[in-house]
Amino acid sequence: MSQSPNHCRHAIIVLGMHRSGTSALTGILNRVGVNLGDNLLAPQADNPAGFWENIDVYNANEKLLQDLNSSWDDVRSLPDGWWDFDVAKVYKFEIISILERYFANSSFWGVKDPRICRLLPLWRPMLEQTGNKSYFLIIIRNPLEIVTSLSKRDSFPKGKSCLLWLKHLMDAEKETRNTNRIFVTYEKLLSDWKGLLTQIEKTFGFKWPVDLKKAAPQVEAFLTNSLRHNIISDDILVEDETLSKWISDSYLAAKEAVDGDDRLLINTMNTIEAELREADKFYTSVLTDFRDKYLAENVELQKKDLEIERLNRHLEESHQVKGYQLSEIEHLQVSITERDKRIQGLDAEVTSLHEVATE
Repeated sequence: MSQSPNHCRHAIIVLGMHRSGTSALTGILNRVGVNLGDNLLAPQADNPAGFWENIDVYNANEKLLQDLNSSWDDVRSLPDGWWDFDVAKVYKFEIISILERYFANSSFWGVKDPRICRLLPLWRPMLEQTGNKSYFLIIIRNPLEIVTSLSKRDSFPKGKSCLLWLKHLMDAEKETRNTNRIFVTYEKLLSDWKGLLTQIEKTFGFKWPVDLKKAAPQVEAFLTNSLRHNIISDDILVEDETLSKWISDSYLAAKEAVDGDDRLLINTMNTIEAELREADKFYTSVLTDFRDKYLAENVELQKKDLEIERLNRHLEESHQVKGYQLSEIEHLQVSITERDKRIQGLDAEVTSLHEVATE
């Protein structure tokens, strides 16, 4: 992404686990002048206020994960050095092309896709190489609230959702060290969005393109559709004995980083990452085996679904043919009845003529 020497491009990258408030944050950023492009995912039942994700960015990230034999809900770590794989380099050029297409003339632009948390080893240097000054906003939400949300939407078990949350936080934290970054909470976003955006301005040393007072009516109206659900206190998280200490330790350290001191979070993430890598030696192959079986079974289910769909179409066509045939039979019966009446009429005329002739 080329730029003139005196023109600074501010790239606002929103990071966070799915269902953690990234959509609410990005929707507010759009109302204070951050350009998100004009090709966004449409609102859906599970997110009526909108996702605020660029469709082309979303598709590129999704396809990259698929080509790495992964997906957004895969709890396994991506392969070591994956960003240097040939397939990853192809997506690097594709994403650069997308950003050029949508944001070449934008001084303040942004993207949001939770997948970027896992894909930062590709995204971060790419942003730097294209002449952008990147700012990372990492949103934190009580993981038990995310568990509840994902259970309702995707029927994910508690352990899977917690591990996904941990992986997203771990990758986002590690890959944004020594960058312009700030940690924010979903609670603060909804309770004091103006104070939060003012804090971001002071931390990063810039001004939002649209003054916060001027943007306030639109932001307030937007937030009425972004109400917080599944409220769970931090005490419940800490006291939950069914959770690994990894989850509570990471969450509490992340909340401390919200106040500006990320040393505890860095130390906590380093410790947990080392422990996870040790556990990966045992569990990665097991998880891969389960995933392969699941994908194979899913393919078979899709084949069966297609066969059921084909049979339903055939049955519907048969019903249509049967309906047509019944209609034709009914039409013929009417014709026969009319013919019989005409014959009766002719017989009557013949009889009448015969009687006249024999008089």
